[in-house]
Amino acid sequence: MSQAQEIAAFGLELVQAYRRTSASRAAILEVQRRRLRAVLDAAARTRFYGGHRFARLQDVPPARKADYQAHLDDTFTDPALNKAALLSLVHGGAAPGALLHDRYLVATTSGTTGHVGLFVDDVAGWARQRGVVFARMFQGMLRPEGFALLARRRYRLAFVIATGGHWLTSILAGRMPTIGRAVADSRVVPVDAPLPAIVAELNAFQPLLLHSYPTFLEVLCAEARKGTLRIEPEILSV
Repeated sequence: MSQAQEIAAFGLELVQAYRRTSASRAAILEVQRRRLRAVLDAAARTRFYGGHRFARLQDVPPARKADYQAHLDDTFTDPALNKAALLSLVHGGAAPGALLHDRYLVATTSGTTGHVGLFVDDVAGWARQRGVVFARMFQGMLRPEGFALLARRRYRLAFVIATGGHWLTSILAGRMPTIGRAVADSRVVPVDAPLPAIVAELNAFQPLLLHSYPTFLEVLCAEARKGTLRIEPEILSV
């Protein structure tokens, strides 16, 4: 998928997701029904569920993350995907957000439960997910006056997060198509950097959106109360 196609998928989902914020309950439930049906139909095409077509979500037998990870190759619907290829990407020195087979994004969890999860998304699906996330984050600005404000400045987004791994937040922060960089400036600040360095970088950058972990936002709020952190973000996200 080209960058133009990725931007188009993002933009279309952004508009649709924003419209659904004011949609009727019946319309939202219909979207939910269609998407759940698509997920259940995809599950039926995997070896993990033995080709069984489920009529309802309640009919799907419970499975733990460890079960999926132990039989990961049985969960794919594309024969080009396998666990070995995913592990080769995440452990082979590729940058977070690098594409597998020029089509798939691979992400991992941190493994705090004792099992590191591996997850795959195609670029179109990833772009749609971003559209949903950004529609929720910028809900108050996605109107004519908000677009006019966005058009007058590059939107500055700061992500104070763990770096060095193929984690979803790292990919979200770092993977921005070239077209997107014309309207937004996204900066990643390592959460394990010395606190004075983080504060100094945020003061210099003056983010309009600040994303971090809830516990670290508490640390930054304490710095703001002390007067060392001097920023006025419009949006905080966790």
